[in-house]
Amino acid sequence: MTLSGTASGDPWASPVLRLIDHSVNETFDEAHTIADSLLVAHPDRPEPPFYKATVLWRQGLNVRDGKKYDDQILAYLASSIERTEEQVRRHGDTAEMFLWFGNAYGLRTGLRMLRKEVFQGVVDGIEGRQYLDEAILMDPNLVDANFGIGLSDYILSRNPTILRAVQRLFSLPSGDRRSGIERLEIAIAEGHYNRIDALSARAYLDLYYEMDAIAARRRLVDLLNRYPNSLDYRIRYADTMLRLQMEHGEDLAQTMIDSTASIRRIAYQRKWQLFRWRELKLTFIQGVGHFLLGNRARARALLTAVAAHSRDNNNWLVGPAELMLGKLADLTADRATAKEHYRRSERRDDVWGSHDEAKRFQIQAYTGQEPAGRPVDDEIRYPGRP
Repeated sequence: MTLSGTASGDPWASPVLRLIDHSVNETFDEAHTIADSLLVAHPDRPEPPFYKATVLWRQGLNVRDGKKYDDQILAYLASSIERTEEQVRRHGDTAEMFLWFGNAYGLRTGLRMLRKEVFQGVVDGIEGRQYLDEAILMDPNLVDANFGIGLSDYILSRNPTILRAVQRLFSLPSGDRRSGIERLEIAIAEGHYNRIDALSARAYLDLYYEMDAIAARRRLVDLLNRYPNSLDYRIRYADTMLRLQMEHGEDLAQTMIDSTASIRRIAYQRKWQLFRWRELKLTFIQGVGHFLLGNRARARALLTAVAAHSRDNNNWLVGPAELMLGKLADLTADRATAKEHYRRSERRDDVWGSHDEAKRFQIQAYTGQEPAGRPVDDEIRYPGRP
């Protein structure tokens, strides 16, 4: 099923789909070329400026200077909204145009939330959701609208910290986790323009909200097979391998080291500076890999770099890093240093049962035996604390 109201013969439809593929695959020059040609060829359609904004959005996702794209993103979204308004003035209310209103306000919501502009983000989110609800009401077969509605329903059902301060002020609904997932699955199976976004969202939700690394791996492998140039998917896949190693006991130490090295190499080749939290998490994943392979000196250097960020109380990597540093000290028979690391681990977030291990090894020295698996870390740490 294709997007209702968008005929396969529409001259902008095929180029937009190619643009989406290039954007997701992070071949941004090609994506911008298509977007720019669409802006000229179809000056009255909302799709060209909207997808120009999405290319810029993806360019800024993982880099320190991502804010430099914000003004352009907002300008193109404003243009998309203006073009949609003009279409409505000419042809009246249609489900298709309400979808484009919803898409534009939805992306603007994402940008506002990323920049911690919560009040404005909620205002945009409410408006976008109203348009999407109206679009589905007018045309139940408008499959792409399920992406925004489903994502909204799911996120609200998890009551994220970033929204709690404004929950009562705006009388935000409680959301619906099951309905949200069902709508995302519909968009994945039958969507037109929003299908890949829905699949990406399901992978992220599996990993960071559902804590289901096995399902996340399946989806991310699929996405990476389609979009091998995507550094964003590679980063999420590295996060997935960390969970599979720590929680399921899979033997992925060397794979984690190779994956993080590949991510850093690609970022260097692109002259990208990944934002600091992303860099720190890659360092942690590398440190875990070297620890499990017995590369003690390398592991100690990497994990010490992570533990050095102890002044940041929100840094949940410090506790597990201190735990492994304690184990490394025990393996050199330095009990005093080991116990100090274990005590520091206890004062940080309890991640993967780190507190229980830290308490146990203060009494009985670590001998090198790692557990087959650890408790699932069920704390929602994304997007506030990924």
